[in-house]
Amino acid sequence: MPVQGAASLALSPTYIWCETESCVKEKFYRLPSCPQKNDLIACLSTYPHGQGGRRAISGCPLCACVRRRKALMHENMTCPFCASDAPLVSYPVSGGPDGAAVEICETCITQIDGTPESNHWRGLASAMWDENPPVQVLAVRMLGRLSDQGWARDLADQVYLDDETRAWVDNVAAVSQHKDSNGATLNAGDTVVLIKDLPVKGAGFTAKRGTAVRSISLVAENNGHIEGRVEGQRIVILTEFVKKK
Repeated sequence: MPVQGAASLALSPTYIWCETESCVKEKFYRLPSCPQKNDLIACLSTYPHGQGGRRAISGCPLCACVRRRKALMHENMTCPFCASDAPLVSYPVSGGPDGAAVEICETCITQIDGTPESNHWRGLASAMWDENPPVQVLAVRMLGRLSDQGWARDLADQVYLDDETRAWVDNVAAVSQHKDSNGATLNAGDTVVLIKDLPVKGAGFTAKRGTAVRSISLVAENNGHIEGRVEGQRIVILTEFVKKK
């Protein structure tokens, strides 16, 4: 629904506004609750470009309105998976468009990277229908990880995905079976921190607790072993003695 009071602005396809901040007609229709709607109306009144008019407007109030609304929405957003109002963090969703990510809470991120607790993910019932594709993709993937739960299997059977989204859901690398001391999944290239002093046999030194080991490698034949460089030497480290950073 258009902003109240804007009907007289002749909202026809012949009016195209500043596109530097994606200020196109669809943005206008998504701003009914924008606290800066007077700026929006002023923008449309001041800059009614003719058909095909496309140019950047310096200081366009509609651009500013969209930016303010996005900032306001981010402040008031809750986690799409658990509805927590804790601060949200950008989390990448692999297998799809470059840069695809979701804004979710740290608790959900910890469980995605570690072991998900069934009751925490009941919000997937709504997240799997989210209009934001990365949210929907990650929601369906989590339903797959929770397939030992009857409610998750039922939801997975109900969800409909177009072919492109289904391909994105299925486009995942093999899940690593290497886990740190907290159960978080370790992947090649991760940084870990030692949680205890570790004498290095044959090297004549002790890798100290708190040492960061960057760009680790996974030992394919043993899920309890990783490799990393400490004090210039490449050593094998037991996963039970590290914490993912």
